[in-house]
Amino acid sequence: MRKIAKKVSLERSEDIMTIAEKLRKEGKLEGIIEGIEIAIELKYGKEALILMDDIRKIKDLSRIKGIKELIREKNNFDEFREVIYKN
Repeated sequence: MRKIAKKVSLERSEDIMTIAEKLRKEGKLEGIIEGIEIAIELKYGKEALILMDDIRKIKDLSRIKGIKELIREKNNFDEFREVIYKN
């Protein structure tokens, strides 16, 4: 019984860690997206926030980080939007 209980306990702890990692990733993603929203509004104006609906649909952390970097690189909103929709 103890061996079974220990095995189940170890399996459950792995599940819990997987869930914790997923939640951490989702939190990080959401935080970066909130930062992107602020940066877009400050750099390109409120009208540019129309892109946020599409940006929020992106769940790939590396792609979101790439969008964050694009804001730094592209001074022109049309260029920024064009690059986002190319990928």
